[in-house]
Amino acid sequence: MTRTQECPGDSASSGRSEWTCDPDTLQFTPTQPDRSSCVPAWLTLAGTLATTEGSDPRLITGIILDNTADYSVEADQIPSGAIARITAIGRLLMERMQDEANAADYLGETSNTVAVVEDWVQVAANAFNHELAWEEAVIDVMVTEASAMMAGMEELAYFLLQVGNDLSEDLASIAEDSNQEVFKLKIFG
Repeated sequence: MTRTQECPGDSASSGRSEWTCDPDTLQFTPTQPDRSSCVPAWLTLAGTLATTEGSDPRLITGIILDNTADYSVEADQIPSGAIARITAIGRLLMERMQDEANAADYLGETSNTVAVVEDWVQVAANAFNHELAWEEAVIDVMVTEASAMMAGMEELAYFLLQVGNDLSEDLASIAEDSNQEVFKLKIFG
């Protein structure tokens, strides 16, 4: 038996969550609802900005950072549906940095590009720490999204290398942040 209800969170969130109950044991299976179609309003805004030419990448990463920073309380956990959307947004950041309106700020000013990469390292660290999102996702989705998130970070790092010639201090800083944040991530609870 499956029960569908509005997604938890603010009223501006979209999607539905589904609880499935085993009729023999009368226990929820799995223990968490399927929230893969749940999209918080803030993530819809970030996604819209990520697909809008000329949108500032720091604004996009800021929205996501503000809403993923707290993962210690279950009520603040992002839904599994947010993981794929966050990954897709990350892959659009390079496009936004190359937009004509942003080119001088990101292609001509490497410190801004470094800041976006640093933000994205923190976004990934935050996303991996939202345990409920990973618990409610099926294993093949978990593996696919974790791999895609890491590949997106790698693409941003290569983009950063293309933008600047003398980035040795900036790259050392990012590598140190990566060692402190990303490599401490716990993907599978």
